[in-house]
Amino acid sequence: MKFQKNDYVMYGNVGVCKVQEICTPGNGIDNLCYVLHPVFSQNSTIYAPVENAKVSIRRVISKDEATELIDKIKEVKPFDITNRREKELEYKKALKSGEHVEWARLVKTLYNKKKENASYRQTFSETDRTLLCSAEKLLNGELSIALQMPFEMVGDYIASKLRLVNES
Repeated sequence: MKFQKNDYVMYGNVGVCKVQEICTPGNGIDNLCYVLHPVFSQNSTIYAPVENAKVSIRRVISKDEATELIDKIKEVKPFDITNRREKELEYKKALKSGEHVEWARLVKTLYNKKKENASYRQTFSETDRTLLCSAEKLLNGELSIALQMPFEMVGDYIASKLRLVNES
């Protein structure tokens, strides 16, 4: 078994979950499962088979890894795709990747696009808004747990760290 009771894990596109227990739940489920509770949506329970190849599950990054990621966000290259269909596919692929660096890349790309659209008085598409919201939820959720910081403060914390880098 990779995880223990009370571990924090990233489960697919659900985000941060806490392993409540490891058991065979019955009710037609005969496999050993992790009983997961999503941290940022309290009223659900997920039974994830311990031997699950369909949905990615991994440990939440460490505090050091989170700090390193934030320090390197400036260096993360945004997506540079002009074809609308390809762009949408790559954005969705990044979102589903389960990788915090890809989420940071997606957030950076969409923030840049949102800022550019605003400067030209163009609207930010609903698709892009939804993707940005999903990527931020996943990234900020993981950083919140890793940095032991309230979820609501993560965005401002990243912005302040980036301002300090710009001023250096």
